[in-house]
Amino acid sequence: MTRHQFELSNLNVAFRSPAQTVHAVRGVSFHVDKGETFAIVGESGSGKTVSMMAAMRLLQSPPAHITADAMRFKGEDLQAVRQRDWWRYTGEKIAMVFQDALTALNPVYTVGWQIGEMFRVHRPQMTRREIRAASIALLTKVGIPEPERRLDDYPHQFSGGMRQRAMIAMGIALDPEVLIADEPTTALDVTVQAQIMDLLQQLKDERQMSLILITHDLGLVAETADRVAIMYAGTVMETGTIRQVLGTPRHPYTLGLLGSRPQAIEKGDKLRPILGSPPNLAAAPRGCPFAPRCTAAKPVCSEQFPPTVHVPSGQDVTCHVVAEEAGQGNRQPEVTT
Repeated sequence: MTRHQFELSNLNVAFRSPAQTVHAVRGVSFHVDKGETFAIVGESGSGKTVSMMAAMRLLQSPPAHITADAMRFKGEDLQAVRQRDWWRYTGEKIAMVFQDALTALNPVYTVGWQIGEMFRVHRPQMTRREIRAASIALLTKVGIPEPERRLDDYPHQFSGGMRQRAMIAMGIALDPEVLIADEPTTALDVTVQAQIMDLLQQLKDERQMSLILITHDLGLVAETADRVAIMYAGTVMETGTIRQVLGTPRHPYTLGLLGSRPQAIEKGDKLRPILGSPPNLAAAPRGCPFAPRCTAAKPVCSEQFPPTVHVPSGQDVTCHVVAEEAGQGNRQPEVTT
């Protein structure tokens, strides 16, 4: 049996309050192998970030209610790790670079102090001089000019791209084996976006890390990722290699995403938007969440949660129509609600 670097199986996340329950993630499963870039793609509210925050134990419970058949790091059961021992995993084995570095960084501490905190917590044997030297080396690695001076600056004194680089420096400080980058290029101009992605790819290759890229940008995914999961309304709709998913898409939602991209149409053609809106996850549909917007939907699509099937082109697709075509229409995944 192949041991993946990181693996989630049937992850479910619901946020419960006296008024309602929001089913943010339903039956999410995927794996990431060593040294690969795995992208999780979906529109806002699709459950991309919530899935990874649940795996990193960054969601407060309650109100979050989290269940999973498995969460594994190199075959080790992460759910069995005691909370008091979790700090040995976060940062050292799995690290996360958060979206919007301006809000993720603390405005009242210098950038150097915040990078140094990684060492103070996880490497208490290090001296102040060693921590400063290591922090300067990290800023140098991520391309911050004059790192000795900028180490003592505050986040608001950095540009957007420099703040993102500082966040990446914090993420790689303890040399993790899996780095999760949540929308790392949001709100940056095109040139800086390319620089940040080049940096992440360079660091991944140098350190043999696995990179999990959370994004809504299919163009970025096509250029950087090895494999991709397409998410919609808390559910993984299609998973496979970039060539499989973008070259021979099977799920109607994936087809809709590709057809609605401006760069995907010929000059003079009109955009083909996906009509309708995502469902209200506080009233999660019994069947496929995409069924109300799907032009290929059948009655069963609104009645039962769809099975996940492996199709001849190589990817896994969660769809009744595709399952029926493959002769596997009766397989049903277990989804906790």
